[in-house]
Amino acid sequence: MEERQSRYTNEPNEFGVSLELTARLYRWVMIPDSWREHRRDDDNELLGYIDELDGRFQARTLFGFPLGKAGDETIAQHLLDSLGLSYLAERWLLTIDGRDDPITV
Repeated sequence: MEERQSRYTNEPNEFGVSLELTARLYRWVMIPDSWREHRRDDDNELLGYIDELDGRFQARTLFGFPLGKAGDETIAQHLLDSLGLSYLAERWLLTIDGRDDPITV
């Protein structure tokens, strides 16, 4: 099996911050410890998270936005598997307290 190369490097950007450090900081600040990572079977790519609350399972994006309705764990896993990372191709609006206009990301 051919080894796949990531298109991202871990070289620091112009601010001296590496992708790995950014991911660690983001995970530490944004994602609750109770959320479980969900990874694609064939390449172990992180697709999102599964959040359990009162026996119901919610699929979430890499940045925590809920996908679909909370329900059965298998359905949440299937939703993340079927979407992959395609949701990252869309434009998202980030709202920040104290800022009038949302930021397009």
